[in-house]
Amino acid sequence: MSERTDGEVLSEQPVEVMLAGRSFGIAPITPRKCRSFYAACSGVLEGLQTAEGALREISVENLGADVTAALPILRAFLSTIGPGAIDLLYEYSDEIGAARDHIEEHATLEECLDALLVCMRLAFGPFVRLPGKIAGMQGHGNK
Repeated sequence: MSERTDGEVLSEQPVEVMLAGRSFGIAPITPRKCRSFYAACSGVLEGLQTAEGALREISVENLGADVTAALPILRAFLSTIGPGAIDLLYEYSDEIGAARDHIEEHATLEECLDALLVCMRLAFGPFVRLPGKIAGMQGHGNK
């Protein structure tokens, strides 16, 4: 199976997701829109780095029956990541952004995170493929 070019990815059909009982199409976005999305992601990822050390502490083994021990860690995580992560969904898709009030009132967090993962795959997918493309280019330059 051959890899698709970035142009083919941009022209693909939107990925359908369900949010709050409505269907939304999440499509690849243009480089200009990506810049804005990447900037928004940057702030959320900085918060994730801040909370990452605390998140490592959460495990069934070290919490035992005392779930309250995790509350400060979860509070730190949710205050830095939670709201920003959901906002990324609205930043990526104008269609979803226009339905923000309805989504925030009726969608589940699981639905929002599933939709956000689709956005992340579409926005960052080309960069995941970049090392392979560079390796392929290096082989052509030696001939």
